[in-house]
Amino acid sequence: GYIGVQIDNISPRAQAVLKLPSLEGALVMGVVEGAPADKAGLKAYDVITKFDKSDVNSAEDLSDAVKDFAIGKKAKIEFFRNGKK
Repeated sequence: GYIGVQIDNISPRAQAVLKLPSLEGALVMGVVEGAPADKAGLKAYDVITKFDKSDVNSAEDLSDAVKDFAIGKKAKIEFFRNGKK
């Protein structure tokens, strides 16, 4: 699977700046133009907390969930943007 994002773990500084409730999730650092994430409307500094049925507590969790996801299938993604879920 591939969604087309560059991700990182959330630092305490990023948590404060982005007004996040915790350090859990995968911080989107960039989105590949034309990739599925771009088409879905994800943007830099969004924080992905759930991918399909998998909780995302870290960048590694998201990578694992995406790589194991069936190609061509649509996934629901939960994320924070501007301090709101």
